[in-house]
Amino acid sequence: MTSTRDEPLLSVQGLRTHFALNAGLLKAVDGVTFDLRAGQTLGIVGESGSGKTVLSRSIMRLNLGNNVETSGKALFDGKDLLSLPMNQMTNIWGQEIAMVFQDPMTSLNPVVKIGRQVSEHVRKHLSLSRREARELAVQLLKSVRIPEAEVAYSSFPHELSGGMRQRVSIAIALACGPQLLFADEPTTALDVTVQHQILNLLGLQQSERDMAMVLVTHDLGVVAGRTDEIIVMYAGKIVEQASTHQIFQNTSHPYTEALLRSIPKTDQPSHTRLAAIAGRPPNLITMPSGCSFSPRCPYAQERCFEEEPPLTVTKEGHATACWYQVGTEANRAAWDKNLAAGRPATLAVAEGQVIDEVPIDIGAGGA
Repeated sequence: MTSTRDEPLLSVQGLRTHFALNAGLLKAVDGVTFDLRAGQTLGIVGESGSGKTVLSRSIMRLNLGNNVETSGKALFDGKDLLSLPMNQMTNIWGQEIAMVFQDPMTSLNPVVKIGRQVSEHVRKHLSLSRREARELAVQLLKSVRIPEAEVAYSSFPHELSGGMRQRVSIAIALACGPQLLFADEPTTALDVTVQHQILNLLGLQQSERDMAMVLVTHDLGVVAGRTDEIIVMYAGKIVEQASTHQIFQNTSHPYTEALLRSIPKTDQPSHTRLAAIAGRPPNLITMPSGCSFSPRCPYAQERCFEEEPPLTVTKEGHATACWYQVGTEANRAAWDKNLAAGRPATLAVAEGQVIDEVPIDIGAGGA
């Protein structure tokens, strides 16, 4: 999964996507910057509403509408995708950049047979005859491990299982050999066994094609061992960014720590209560002052409610936006201070006002 190029295949610089709503300006993505090199895999992780899907759709120019404002740069192989005319952008879709969507029942046409949906895609971009397109479509279905590919070719989407439909979506995305693939929650609503198969399939196809991939998910367990680098997003911004190894071994943001604790552990007894993150994500129209995670953070101090922490980068390339990073003396002191004040029992506390009372296990804190 290591890039052989010196220059990034994709360079996103200060990307912002805002939606003008009747209630106000919703800042879904607010100043995101990252690089992705050819052959690498990037994981983008966060809760629902963190901005990760809007980010990937913004790069592909899929957030359409008069109320959408996107700014910044998304340089793909030297071309700024955000400034390209739409007719040039449509030529890039499928051939150079593709996406596997979250729900194949909404991305596939329910009244059109699978074969036509795959073959029309390759005929449009590769200028193949009808027979050549059919042969290639069947080969694509076989390449994504669909048994009896010829039967699936003549089937409607509803005649296939959820896992098979997702494999069809992957086949369509890979049909024209893109350099970059966005996989937006590709395993949502699939059972655990099928999730594992789909993720393995994506990894295999990426390795065979030397393709860069962005894996968007809410589950850190999905990206463990499958990505080179991870971006953790919260409230439209990057709160932590580092190599996958650093994220898991040297977690530095309290939100990332909370996401890790929420992953079920195989060594726990059955029926063990999951460690949910207290509170709820902020309203992106009326954002709180200071750190956006402060109302839910067990380490939050007065400074956190007043000043927004910048994204600082260590010499190892580990970027974090937090005043009291996990594992530091300041973090432990903040935990002890909140524990003495009784705050960790209700994480969502700001200026003495309880926003959302959610009890947590204070015995696990600060470690």
